[in-house]
Amino acid sequence: MPSVHFVALGCPKNRVEVEQMAALVRARGLKPTPDAAAADAIVVHTCGFIAAATAESIATIVELAQHRRRGRCRALVVSGCLAQRSSAELASAIPEIDALLGTTTFHTAADVIGHLLRRRRGSPPHVDIAAASAPVPPPMTAADRVLMRDLSDAGGSAYLKIAEGCDRRCAFCIIPRLRGPQRSRPLADLLAEARALAAAGVVELTLVAQDLTSWGRDLRPRRRLPELLAGLDAVAGLRWVRCLYAYPQGVGRPLLDALASGRRLLPYLDLPIQHASSALLRRMRRGGDGAALQRRLLDLRARVPELVLRTTVLVGFPGETARDLAALGRLVDAIGFDRLGAFIYSDEPDAPAHAMRGKVPARLARQRAAAIMRQQRAISRRRLRLL
Repeated sequence: MPSVHFVALGCPKNRVEVEQMAALVRARGLKPTPDAAAADAIVVHTCGFIAAATAESIATIVELAQHRRRGRCRALVVSGCLAQRSSAELASAIPEIDALLGTTTFHTAADVIGHLLRRRRGSPPHVDIAAASAPVPPPMTAADRVLMRDLSDAGGSAYLKIAEGCDRRCAFCIIPRLRGPQRSRPLADLLAEARALAAAGVVELTLVAQDLTSWGRDLRPRRRLPELLAGLDAVAGLRWVRCLYAYPQGVGRPLLDALASGRRLLPYLDLPIQHASSALLRRMRRGGDGAALQRRLLDLRARVPELVLRTTVLVGFPGETARDLAALGRLVDAIGFDRLGAFIYSDEPDAPAHAMRGKVPARLARQRAAAIMRQQRAISRRRLRLL
């Protein structure tokens, strides 16, 4: 039985997609294997969101290409965001690649691998990169799309991807270009998958999407995230349900009420604020202003006293000044985030911010990120002592 080795890079959504590919491969009579050297085919599911992720993806492909050149591997497949973004460049630079599958065609991996294993070595690469904004055919039947996943974590935890794509247009982000517009999964499918995962021994579900708070707006009838959370709260066998990637302006009272009252819903939000300077938020196309953001975050703390808040901030965005950074520091102190990550702006050519003036020197951006993290470490120490 031919074997396939999978590598998932980047975000948890990529991990879910690899689990789907592994299940489809198994259904086609192929065997997933953790050993790249023993694999007849290798699939690298890439991230291309920022320069660092692109570099990691390319390094991984190059490393695994050695098995295609002089090992057992007869098919090297590259899929996901970097394949969607740079298929021609990858095919030219790394001749060992046999196929490139985009963000809307990765579900064909099992069929493509079967074809590659039957064809002669030296054929041109198979490229299937559909536009991310095009209608996406379902990767499996209505029944299978709920059940067909080979879980990569045996510890009782799993991600539940509730939507694909994003309708927001943040100036620093290329996700809509790579993943297309918001496409929510139906409520019934998500509840059925949650029940199947619970039956398989999963006790913790972590909800992921580009923006959880936009889930259901594109469905008919229209749905809202608290409705999904209420359904998941009733799934027997689950102990914890956790929310990642919530857009600040999308967090309203119904969501907070659900988190405060649910039996299985953890009082936890991953709420990327990106910045606190009103001028920077406008340039980032994030909406709102710093004062309104701080009021909203303080309201979250007041309404759900045990709420654990995680956030990410983006430092070094074009036009950022020392005054902007001071505004961010004041908000970080005022809110006291439980977890915070500071990321340095990546100047992506496909993003609107690439054309903006006022680029912050890389060294200064690194210094600013380090200053925010020093501030957060002191906050984290204080909060951890309370435990």
